[in-house]
Amino acid sequence: MTTVLERTHEVDSTRATTGAFTTTRATLVDALATVGVAVAARPSVPVLAGALLESDGTDLLVRGFDYEAAVTVRVPDAVDVPGRVLVSHHELSKLLNAMTKGMRKRDADGLPVTVRVRDGHFATVEVADSAMPMELFPVEDYPDLPESPPVFAHVDGDRFVAETRRVLRAVGRDDTLPMLTGMKVDVRDYGLTLAATDRYRLAVGHVRADVVTDTAPDSGVLIDGALLGKTLPKLGSDIRLGYGPGPFGDLVSLQSGPVSVVARLHNDGEFIDYASILPTERVGTVVVDRTELVTQTERAAAVLAAKGHKHNPVTVTVAADALRVSPYLGEGAQHVRTRTLAARTSGIGDLTFGLDHRFFTEALESFTGESLTLHLQGPEKPCVLTDAPDGLNDPTAFRHLLMPRRLTS
Repeated sequence: MTTVLERTHEVDSTRATTGAFTTTRATLVDALATVGVAVAARPSVPVLAGALLESDGTDLLVRGFDYEAAVTVRVPDAVDVPGRVLVSHHELSKLLNAMTKGMRKRDADGLPVTVRVRDGHFATVEVADSAMPMELFPVEDYPDLPESPPVFAHVDGDRFVAETRRVLRAVGRDDTLPMLTGMKVDVRDYGLTLAATDRYRLAVGHVRADVVTDTAPDSGVLIDGALLGKTLPKLGSDIRLGYGPGPFGDLVSLQSGPVSVVARLHNDGEFIDYASILPTERVGTVVVDRTELVTQTERAAAVLAAKGHKHNPVTVTVAADALRVSPYLGEGAQHVRTRTLAARTSGIGDLTFGLDHRFFTEALESFTGESLTLHLQGPEKPCVLTDAPDGLNDPTAFRHLLMPRRLTS
């Protein structure tokens, strides 16, 4: 999903088969890649395989829409002849590569590209001294795109993107559980809380935001995780989140610079009560060097792969001011010896528990500090990672929860 623009516009349908638009190859290629998130590869309706190019004053709007999300990219000062044309997204993208084959990318990217409607049946794409025809889809069959809903929060783009990437590590990918394939955004007094889970792990982050209380959703919004992951690289330094009713249900939007994404509220906004899962009372803590812990976990995972047990968990053993991560080898576990890491333990005795090594590594890599804290309650209780020992009680802290793996002989 990409683009929903701040200003609305009306398109004159009498100009449906006219138009000429000129920009650089790099700009058009990037716009097509962005809106491609909302262009179906095998659409049930042929026109949904198209990229809609239309004029908005002197600006070109490049659009994609698949009924779940609408993505728009605004290209300034690119309109030669006002109009509206629907071309094959796949064909135009491929032609822009084919017509510059053999050129250095830097030289090709700077070339002017013109898409020009010739009549109601075909258009041409012109690059340098070459022109190639393209068939047109019937633009009158293209569905109306949803308008962007009212903005409810303004956030720093860099902070939002960085925190969303951390949270999305835990998002579910099982389409049979759509509730878990989205990222929840909740409005709090201190900004926005972001959360994602796949049942085995839960990541909760925070970003400061200027919230418009009149339009803020009471129960937050749920945004499709796959869509977010694909559009994050296209968002700029200022992001506006929107929410409101639409023709096919409630809508959520992300607008940033020339890019706007408008999508259906994922899974009707239904999500788990993640706050009830996160422990808030400090029981036992282990503070350890993060880099050393990553290295030891990766080493244990490599041993499991070498032994043909890559699906086995790793074990984390905590003792007084010490921590070890080991590959779990079942009956051979008593013969395993690994390096002991120095740690600062508090409120907990000797303890051993299992974790999925891939999930554990991804969780560790989502932190950036020199040290991190493991909050432990027991061998069968969730393990929560935070930057600092007081992270459980800080609603603005990033928290990553991991469910333990059962250890069997």
